[in-house]
Amino acid sequence: MKKVLLTLAVVFTTLASSAQFMVVSDISQPSDNESWEIGNFTNSIGVGYQVDDNLTVGLRKNGDDYDIFGRYNVSGGLFVSAQSSTDEFDLDSMDLSIGYSLKVWESLYVEPSYSKDGNFKVGAAIRF
Repeated sequence: MKKVLLTLAVVFTTLASSAQFMVVSDISQPSDNESWEIGNFTNSIGVGYQVDDNLTVGLRKNGDDYDIFGRYNVSGGLFVSAQSSTDEFDLDSMDLSIGYSLKVWESLYVEPSYSKDGNFKVGAAIRF
């Protein structure tokens, strides 16, 4: 049993050390008569795991719940993203968007995106 646990620990450590993780969030503008707070940056924070060079999957905060998101890098910083609730995983409730990832500094990216609902968002990502 010790050998099995040791083997599993080595496998997971190897996967984690060779993996590409990213932290993503949308920046929401404060309402009238309100000031900028940390909540404007953390309301939709999420963590993604880069499966390969083009595909990232992860969880993202949506209010008090968490959503599943997937992202496909098309080319040259252009990406397509889908986000859906864990309760209702269907195409009607899925938020589809297209965006561009612009490298600002080392592993920090600014990511403007436009969703199928007509919402323009500006986000940020940090890649590890």
